[in-house]
Amino acid sequence: MILSINRTKEILSPSKNIAVLGDLMIDEYLWGKVTRISPEAPVPIVEVNEEHLRPGGSANVAKNLIGLGQNVYLFGISGNDRMGNKLKTILETEGINTDGIIDSDNRPTTVKTRIIGGSQHLARVDKENTSPISSLEEKKILIQLQNSIKNLDALVLEDYNKGVLTAPLIKKVINLCKENEVLVTVDPKFNNF
Repeated sequence: MILSINRTKEILSPSKNIAVLGDLMIDEYLWGKVTRISPEAPVPIVEVNEEHLRPGGSANVAKNLIGLGQNVYLFGISGNDRMGNKLKTILETEGINTDGIIDSDNRPTTVKTRIIGGSQHLARVDKENTSPISSLEEKKILIQLQNSIKNLDALVLEDYNKGVLTAPLIKKVINLCKENEVLVTVDPKFNNF
């Protein structure tokens, strides 16, 4: 079903408190020009002259909700690393509540790096761990969500099959939302839905 712009504004006005729970990512873009082929292998050498970091995955959904004038609480896992810190800084600058982001020493922040030479997308490099998060990390997310649940109108489960939305966590989150009359919506992949 496609909603009209007027119906979307009607649903989202006044602003709601919306939580997004899912797989956090950074989309990294490296733009440059190709001037020659590498002597080491038959691949282009890109002289990078522009770099951008953007929220990806569920962080992008949170950013889009902010763009629609909503109050957003973001929940998920980021690596206890440089890119995790950069992601939180970007999100906080956008006005997104990041108290629900758990730092993990067991996995890196998911980063999707796109290398673009001129106008040609040459490669994408993914840094990620897609194994399910630990039961301790599930518990930490659930505690953070419990601390915010009374403030929420809705929650979006945003799954990219990167390991955050495990079957036990999904079940507990949905039950918590039902108990507190918080609307739950799902943007699923295939593993646990």
